[in-house]
Amino acid sequence: MLFRSEMSVQVLLAGPEALRSAVGNELAGCAVTALAGGADLVGEYARCLRAGTPPTMIISELALDQVDGRSAIRGIRAVERGLNAQPIPILAYAACRADDELTGFIQQMGHVVHLNRPQDAAPDDQANRLERALERLLQQLGKR
Repeated sequence: MLFRSEMSVQVLLAGPEALRSAVGNELAGCAVTALAGGADLVGEYARCLRAGTPPTMIISELALDQVDGRSAIRGIRAVERGLNAQPIPILAYAACRADDELTGFIQQMGHVVHLNRPQDAAPDDQANRLERALERLLQQLGKR
């Protein structure tokens, strides 16, 4: 079991329907707010922080509608600075490997784990890779 039953895990999940469906199976027992685009993600995150109900983590595709994933992550970090909030762990899902530019971006943003989502990977392989990436995020949170 990825999440202990006594944990209250709230996840903002941004990406296309296929990603939301695949990831949703790994997040059984979590409160998941599914969002289609980057602007929605930043807006919902800001709303949660202002309401005093910050999510536990964010899972976001880097290729998003409205605002791309990198810009959304920059927006999330700007919201945190503006509201004096701690950085939230983010799983950045992408159909590409992390090149030097993406690696530098991830390091600059902090508390971001990248997961390459190969288009030809079997669903079970993608689920296993996702579980390992989520475990790394939980370790960053100190909840594992």
